[in-house]
Amino acid sequence: MDSPNKSTYRLLYRGALSLPDSHLLLDGITFSAHLDASHNLLENPLALALESMRGRPALQFMGVTNMKDIYMDDSGGISMDIHPDAMLSRIYVENMFCLPTTSTDAIGIRVALGDSNGPETTQIIIYIKPEPSGLDSTRTDSSSCQLAVARITPAPQPAKARIPRPDDPTPRKPPSHSSSRSRDLRRISSANLAAFNARLPKPSSAAPNSLAATLGSGVRLGKAPSEFKVPQLPPKETKPKAREKGKGKAVDQADVDVFNVGSSANKGTKRKRVEEAQSQSQSQSDAASENETPMERDNKNRIKRTTQQQLSATSMQKSDPEHKEVFNYIYRGSSVDILKKLGIGDSHDAPITPVQAHRKRKTFYSEERRGEA
Repeated sequence: MDSPNKSTYRLLYRGALSLPDSHLLLDGITFSAHLDASHNLLENPLALALESMRGRPALQFMGVTNMKDIYMDDSGGISMDIHPDAMLSRIYVENMFCLPTTSTDAIGIRVALGDSNGPETTQIIIYIKPEPSGLDSTRTDSSSCQLAVARITPAPQPAKARIPRPDDPTPRKPPSHSSSRSRDLRRISSANLAAFNARLPKPSSAAPNSLAATLGSGVRLGKAPSEFKVPQLPPKETKPKAREKGKGKAVDQADVDVFNVGSSANKGTKRKRVEEAQSQSQSQSDAASENETPMERDNKNRIKRTTQQQLSATSMQKSDPEHKEVFNYIYRGSSVDILKKLGIGDSHDAPITPVQAHRKRKTFYSEERRGEA
C-alpha cells in the first residue's frame, strides 16, 4: 500500500503489532489522520490516543472480532498503512481480508492501546472499507480497498422507561382502520356528500358476537340494556254526573300513575271499594225486600205502572235520554202528594222515617182500592 501524502495526512503512530503467545511482530504499521476541514485533531479522541502511544515498540494484538458484536466510532477519519517491505504483515492482512473465502465486512482486527485490556484501556478496530473515488487517480483497479481504524465504544445504555405521571393522558388503542378517511373528508365537497355517505360501511348488528369472540368463549355477557320509553298519559275518565254538572276537572291528577308504579295496588284498592259498595247496596236492598209485604209491592208496582202510562200518553218512550230523570221526578212527586193527603207532610208534624212514610202511602192506596170495590 502507498504511504500517505504529508501535505494531507498527519502521522500518529509508527510501530508494530505484538501477537499473543508469540515473539513475532507484525511490523511496518503506521496510523495516519486525514487533515481536512471536517476533522479537528484536538477534538478527535482516537487521534490523541494514538499519538500518546508514540515511543512504544508495539501495540497489543487482541484477536479477530466480528463487526456485528461491537459498537464503534469511525468519525476520526484515521487509516492504517503497511510498509511494502513488511512481508509478514502484508501476508497476514491479505489472508485476513483479501481471500475469497473470507468476508471483508464481517470481521476486524482488535488492538488495545495500553498494557492491559481492561475497561479503562482504549481499544481500536482495524477493518477494510472501499477506497473513495478520486483519492488516488493513478489506480485503475475499481475494487481496491483501504484499511480504516475506528474506536470501540461501549454499548449504549437502554433508554429508561419514564415513570407515568398522574396528569398523563390515558393510553388508547390505535384505530383498526386507516387514517385515509380524514383526508377523504377534507377533499369531499358538499355536492358529493350523499355519495360519500353511501360508501361508508354500515354498523354491524353482530357487536355482542364480536365482543365475545374477542374476550373468549368463557366470558359471560350481560343482557343488553332495554331502551327507555316515556309512557303516554292515560285518558282522563270522568263520571257522567260530574260531566253533566260541569265538574270534569274534579278528577285528582295526582292519582294518575304515569309510569305504572303501584298500579296493581291501586287496582286492588278500587276493586275492594266497588265490591264493598255493591255488597252494602245489595244488603240494603235485601233488607228492604224482606220487610216489604205483598201489598206494598203491589202498590209500588201500581204507582210505577201508572206513571209509565202517563209518560207514554205524552209520547215519551223509554229509549229517550230524559225518560229516567222524568220518571223518577214524577215518582217522588207522587210520594210527596200522597204524604200530604195522609196528613203527614206538614211542617209542624214530627219527622218520620222513610219506611213509615212508605207504609202509610201503601195503606192509603189499599184503602182507596177498597172504596172503589
